[in-house]
Amino acid sequence: MSTNVNDTTTARLPSEVVAPQRTDSIPQQGSTQPGDGSELHGEPKLSFAERTIAAAQITRGTLLGQESVKKHGEKILEGTASAQDDKKNL
Repeated sequence: MSTNVNDTTTARLPSEVVAPQRTDSIPQQGSTQPGDGSELHGEPKLSFAERTIAAAQITRGTLLGQESVKKHGEKILEGTASAQDDKKNL
């Protein structure tokens, strides 16, 4: 019983075997040298410290009824404000 390597009647497309899936990750690219411009950059993520400060400000603003503090915490999470902004005013 010999198997013919060129027999295409048994081969199926991957999309027929498995349903396609979407992903949010950036596709990988080959690179020959560091810094050659082939990198794809996603949105910058907030650091753990900035997320912690934002969550603390939202909680503090909610519990103490300080809307400005709460809004500033929300702006930090959105990326429109820095955790270092208006430290004296809070």
